[in-house]
Amino acid sequence: MSGSVLDRPAHAATPHAQAGPWFPLSAMQAAYLVGRGDTLALGRVSSHVYHEILLEGCDPDRLEAALRAVVARHAALRTIIDPEGRQAILPMQDVPTPLMTRHDHSRDDEQAAQAAIHALRRRLSAQVAPLARPCALEAVLIALPAGRHMLLVSHEGLHIDGLSMQILFADWASAYARPDAGLDALAPCVAPYVAAEQREREGPGWRQSRDRWLSRQARDGLHPPRLPLAADPDKLAQGLTERFEASLDTQAWTHFQAHAGAAGVTPAAAVFAAYCDVLSRWDGTHAKTLNVTLAYRPPVSPDIDAAIGNFTRPVLATVTGTQPRFELRAKAAQAALMEALDLRHFTALDAARHLASASPGQAALIVPYTFNFALGDAPGHGPLQGVETLGTHVHGVSQTPQVWLNLFVMRQRGGIVLQLDAVTGLFAPGVPACVADSLGQLLGRLADSPQAWQEAEFDLLPAAQRQARERANQTDKPVPVDSLHAGFVRHAQVDPGRPAVLTASRGVTRGELLAQACAIAQRLVSHGVQPGEPVAICLPKGPEQVAAVLAASLAGAAYLPIATDWPDARQDEIAGLAQARVLVTRENVPLAARYAGERLLVEDLAPDSDLPKTGQAGAPDRLAYVLYTSGSTGAPKGVMIGQGSVANLVHDTTARFSVQAGDRALGLSALHFDLSVFDIFGVLHAGGALVLPDPDKAADPAHWLDLMERFGVTLLNTVPAVAQMLVEHCDAIDAQLPETLRLVMLSGDRIPPSLPGDLRRRSRARIASLGGPTETTVWNIFHPIDTPVPPHLNRIPYGRPLANSRYHVLDAALNDCPDWVVGELHASGAGLAQGYWRDPLRTAQAFITHPRNGERLYRTGDLGRYLPDGSLEIVGRADFQVKLHGQRVELTDIEARLASHPLVRACAVTGPAPDHDGLTAHVVLAGDAKAPPPDVAQQLKAHVAAQLPAYMVPTRVLVRDALPLSENGKVDRQALRHPPAPSASAAPPPEAQPASPSPAAEGGDAEPDLSAFEQGVARIWSELLKREIADLDQNFFDLGGDSIKAARLMARLRKEFAVSASLAQVMQHQTVRGMARFVAANGRARATP
Repeated sequence: MSGSVLDRPAHAATPHAQAGPWFPLSAMQAAYLVGRGDTLALGRVSSHVYHEILLEGCDPDRLEAALRAVVARHAALRTIIDPEGRQAILPMQDVPTPLMTRHDHSRDDEQAAQAAIHALRRRLSAQVAPLARPCALEAVLIALPAGRHMLLVSHEGLHIDGLSMQILFADWASAYARPDAGLDALAPCVAPYVAAEQREREGPGWRQSRDRWLSRQARDGLHPPRLPLAADPDKLAQGLTERFEASLDTQAWTHFQAHAGAAGVTPAAAVFAAYCDVLSRWDGTHAKTLNVTLAYRPPVSPDIDAAIGNFTRPVLATVTGTQPRFELRAKAAQAALMEALDLRHFTALDAARHLASASPGQAALIVPYTFNFALGDAPGHGPLQGVETLGTHVHGVSQTPQVWLNLFVMRQRGGIVLQLDAVTGLFAPGVPACVADSLGQLLGRLADSPQAWQEAEFDLLPAAQRQARERANQTDKPVPVDSLHAGFVRHAQVDPGRPAVLTASRGVTRGELLAQACAIAQRLVSHGVQPGEPVAICLPKGPEQVAAVLAASLAGAAYLPIATDWPDARQDEIAGLAQARVLVTRENVPLAARYAGERLLVEDLAPDSDLPKTGQAGAPDRLAYVLYTSGSTGAPKGVMIGQGSVANLVHDTTARFSVQAGDRALGLSALHFDLSVFDIFGVLHAGGALVLPDPDKAADPAHWLDLMERFGVTLLNTVPAVAQMLVEHCDAIDAQLPETLRLVMLSGDRIPPSLPGDLRRRSRARIASLGGPTETTVWNIFHPIDTPVPPHLNRIPYGRPLANSRYHVLDAALNDCPDWVVGELHASGAGLAQGYWRDPLRTAQAFITHPRNGERLYRTGDLGRYLPDGSLEIVGRADFQVKLHGQRVELTDIEARLASHPLVRACAVTGPAPDHDGLTAHVVLAGDAKAPPPDVAQQLKAHVAAQLPAYMVPTRVLVRDALPLSENGKVDRQALRHPPAPSASAAPPPEAQPASPSPAAEGGDAEPDLSAFEQGVARIWSELLKREIADLDQNFFDLGGDSIKAARLMARLRKEFAVSASLAQVMQHQTVRGMARFVAANGRARATP
C-alpha cells in the first residue's frame, strides 16, 4: 500500500472531565443502547449507518474543515454516554483532530484501490463504536486514481436519526461550498427534547394514547409480517445486514406524486400501502403491522428543525389490506398512519413493554419490520436531498438492533431511492432482494398508469421464478388410450403360466387370474352392468379381490371397494352413499347378508377364458374406480377417477421406475387405499407379479420379510410407517432386506428425514418419495431420495410433477405465491378426478376453474411452497385433515361421531403432536356428567370404533372443562395441542394429562418460603432504582425502571441467584413479589438478604 495512514487515536471508555451536565437518554436512545448488547437476539450491533460517496475534484483539507464546522454546530455529534446510561455534550476543544483520516491510493491500480475500500468497509460497515467516543461519526477519505476520492462515513444512530443524516450531509456540503460563510450556532436541542419527553410520559396525553392504543389493539390485533426465514433469529450471533435497493427517477416520482394526489393520499401513504402489498405477497396474509419511524420534533427549541439528533418515535401502524382496489388500500394506509401519529405518545417501545408484561414469552421487539419515509425539509436547505449533496452515493448499509427488515425512503437525484436493509442469513435465500425488486416494480407501475390504482391485485411473481415453475410443469406427454387391463391381458395370453399373484399358501398364474376375472366380468355383464357403472367389491385381500378388480375393468365398469374389516355401520354408510347396484363378495362376508342390491358371489363362479365383448376398448373418460375418503361434513366422499387418469399414471410410473415382467411387488395396501391401484394395474400391466400377505398377518413385519425373501420381492410400495416397521424388525433380528429389493416407493404420509438412512442400513434399494391426493390418481409428484438427507432438514421435498401433471402454489386470491411463501397447493392435469360420486356440491367446492387462465384446478388443502430449484415442499394442511399411516383422516368426521355420544357436550380432535403420535379427542362432558364413569375414555373410543375404521379411532381422550377459543370465538386448535389442566368437575381419565405437578408431588421440597427471595429482589431493585421499595406489588417501570435498568437487573439476577432471565421474563414479572416467585422457581442459589 502506498501513501500514509493517519489512524484515529484511541479513546478511553470513561467520561470526559470537560463534559457538560449529564442528562438521561431518550426512550429511543435507551432502546438502541440495550439492543446493542448481547442480552437480546440480533444484538451486538449498534444503530449505525455506513456510506461510500464518490467525490470528483475534492479538496481534502477543505472537506475536513467543513466537517469540523458541522461537528462544532451540532452538539449531538459531540455527545458521549457513560456506563450509567447518561449522556453529556463535549466542548469542541475535547474533540480530537484529525476528524477525517486519509488513505492515499492515487498511484495504485484500480483493483488495489478497491481492495483497500473493501478492507475498510468490513471494519466500518459493522462498527460498534465506544459510547464515550468524542465524535458520533467516523470519516475516512481515500484518494483514488484519476483524481477521484471515496469518502467513507460511519455514524451512530444513537445520535443521528434519518432526517438528521440528511442534515449532516447538507450542512457538510454547505460548509464545503462556502467555507468563509460559516455555519450558524444552534440553541440546545437534545437535552430539552429529552426533558420534554419525560414530562410527556407523566402527563394525561400519554395515558390517553395508551388507553386508545390498547383499545385499537384489542380491536385490530397485531399483524407483524411473517416473511420466510432461513434461521432462528434467537440463534444468529449478530444482526449484521445487507442492502437491497430500488428507485424511481425524477419523471416517475413526479407522476407517482400526481397520481397519489388524485387519489387523495400523500406519497408517504401510497408508498406505505405498496410496501404492505408486497410484504403481503411474501407472507401470504393481508393484514400488516409495521414499525413506522416518525421524525418527531416538538418545539422545545427554536432550532429543533435544523438540528442533528435522535428525534424519532417508533409507532405501530396496522392495515387490513382487504380493500378491493389499491386506491382504497392507500386511503386505508393513510388513515392508519394518521392514527399512529395521533397516538404517538404511546410508542412501539411502550407497546412492547406492555405486551411483554401481559403475555409470557413476548419478544422485546414485537414488530421487527420498519418503515422510514424521510422526505423532509430543513431550514436553509429546503427539501433534503438524501446523502448525495456531497457526491454520488455508491454503497451503503444500516444496522439496527433487533430489526429484521428496515425500509428507508429518501430523495435521490430528483427521484427517490428505496433502501431495504435485511439481516444477513435470517431470511430465506433471495427473499429480501425480491421484496426490494417487487416494490420498485409496483411503484413504477403505479407511476406509469393511473388505472393501476384501481386494480385489485398485482402480479408480483419474479420472472425468474415464473420461468422455473413453467419448466417444472412442462410435463406434457401423450396420454395413453389403452384400457386398464390391456397390458395384463397381453402378458397372460403370451405366457399364461407365469405367476401373477403369490401368497404364502398358493400361487395364481396369469392364465388362472385372467380366467377368474373373465368369469366375474361375464357375470357382471349379464347383470346388466353399464360402462362406467360402479361395482362394489367387498372381499378379503387375496387373489379373488385382484380378480374382481380386473373383472370390473374387463366389463367396462368401475370398482368401488368396501373393506371387510370396517365396522358394520361404516360398511352400511358407504353402501348407502354409493348406491352400487351390484356387490361382488363371498357368502361368508357379513355385508353380503345385509346388502340391499344384487350380490355376485365369487365362490359360485367357474373360471372362464372368454373375454367379455364389452369394455375392451380404451375409454379415457370412462369411470375406473370410486374410492371413499373421510369427509369434512362427517359424510365420506367418493372420489371418481377416470380410466385415462389411471392409464396416465401406470404408463408414466412403470416407465419411470423400469417396472418389468421380472418384478415382484409386495402389496400391503388395502384396496380402499389408492396405493393398491399401482400394485394391481401398474405391476400386472408390466407383467410383474403381486405378492400378497395373509389377511391375518397383514400387519406382521416378520411375515412381510418372509414373503420378500421367499419370493424375491423387487418393489416395495408402501407408506413410511410400514417401511419403518420393517426396518425396526430387521434391526431387532439383525437382518438385511433381500438383495432382490431394488426400489422402495414411499408415499401417503410425511417421510421422517431419518427413514431413508434407516432403509439404507438394511438395503441397497433405490428410494423414491411420491405424493398426491386421492383426487389426483394415486400420485402426481415425485422426488428421488438418491443422497442422504442432511441432518438439518426437517422434511423431505415433495418434488416435481409426474407426466401430464402440474402444481401451483396459490394464495386466497389465486395469485401465485413466490418462492418460499406458503400457499395452498392446487393440482391440475390428466390425473384430476372427475369429482365426487353423487355429490355435485362438494365437487364444485373442491374443483375450480382458474379465473385468469381457465385451467381446471383441484384445491388439495395441502399447504406448501415452491423452492428456488422449482421443486415443492409440503408444510401442513389448510383444513382439519391429517394423514395417519397413509390414510387421509378428516378430523371433523371423527368429531361428528364423538358428538353423538350422550356423555359429550363439545369435542374436538387433533392430529399427531410432539407428546403423542396418534389422534387425540378433546371432550367437554355433558352437564349431567359431573361424575363421569371411570371408563369414559374406553366408552368414547368404542363408540367411534363402532362407526369408523380403526385408523380413525382416537388413541387418547382428554377431558376438558371447556374447549379453548380464539379471539373470533372459534375453537383454538393450536391451543388444543397443549395438555389441559385437570378438569374441575371430574377426575381425568387415565389418558388425560394432569397439570404440572407441584414439587412435593414429584418428590421434591414443598414450595419454599418466598420472604428471603423477596428481600433479595427488593434490595437489588432499591440499588438499581435508588429508592426504597415499600410495596412488593409495585411495578418496576412505574418506579423508574427502564430498558437499561432491566438489562442491569438481568445481570444482577444472574450473579446473585444464578438465574438466567431473558428480558421477556423480566417484563413478565414486573413486581418484587412476582419476580421473587420466578427466582425461587428457577434459581440455583438461595437468596441472601
